[in-house]
Amino acid sequence: MKKLLPLMIFPYVNLIYLLTMLFLLSSNSVSEDLLLIVGLSLAVIYMVITMVLILHQIYLSLKGKTQLYECAKYNMIVKLLHIPAYIFYFLLGMLGIIMGVWGIVIVLYVMFIDFLTITLSGIYSLASSYQIYKAKIHSNRITLLLAVSNFIYCLDICAAIYYFFIAKSKNIEIEAEDNQIIYDKRSIISIISTLIGSIGVGINISLSEVLYPEISELTNCPLWYQLMLYLSLGIIFLGIILSILFKNRGNTSFMEIMIEAVVLSLGLIFITFAFARIERNVKTFIICFGAILFLMGLFAGISSLIGILKKPKVESL
Repeated sequence: MKKLLPLMIFPYVNLIYLLTMLFLLSSNSVSEDLLLIVGLSLAVIYMVITMVLILHQIYLSLKGKTQLYECAKYNMIVKLLHIPAYIFYFLLGMLGIIMGVWGIVIVLYVMFIDFLTITLSGIYSLASSYQIYKAKIHSNRITLLLAVSNFIYCLDICAAIYYFFIAKSKNIEIEAEDNQIIYDKRSIISIISTLIGSIGVGINISLSEVLYPEISELTNCPLWYQLMLYLSLGIIFLGIILSILFKNRGNTSFMEIMIEAVVLSLGLIFITFAFARIERNVKTFIICFGAILFLMGLFAGISSLIGILKKPKVESL
């Protein structure tokens, strides 16, 4: 329950965020650059934390460690808690329509947060949809329609309530999987390859900004620089190929994906400094460091996602 708190209060936190940003901008008490950087950083951190916790709950559902009744109950609670926020955002959007320039900003923000809210809650509802599918309560077509309805306004409430009463009326338990994570050399090499390649690409980006800021096309850079870049990209693709061949749920942990999501989000936060009015050299260093973190989180995350989606091969006796 506590792990779902960021999702439960997601639209309300973003409402407070909007009002705070508007107040600070109107009062001119804080630099716009500083406000933009801090505001975007906090928003990205909160979004990533919420998404990671949702994915963790889905992972537990896939493993059979949470049952249909528990998933359906919390899914319904989340959906019902979001109803007042949807109503308030609708009224706020209507108010924004009759306002001036700031009104357009408010309307766009309201639409964006509404979209994020129903998307995140819809993703969490996939845990219940999976349990329904696994229990074979309905045909695959009906189960798919129910899953899709969780991403549609109003229908998502009906689907959540239906899930709850189905779970309450049927005593369904999915057998839990107890697979121990066993790392092998090939899976470790795949992750290391993606990390080394990502660092190489990030360093190349840094060098291009420092050594060749006036060059806009890669073909105009020296040959050694191009070879370094292509070598780094080749190492990344080697890691991805090794992941496709050798990684699976038996040698991939969900903790990997959580760490990689955090690294990726930190990279995005550093990249937001591109909007700041600070010294060029300092800005270049921060952006390049952010690019390295972002690429590490992105490609290592792809490698881990490939593994988490594949069942381990059963060796024949």
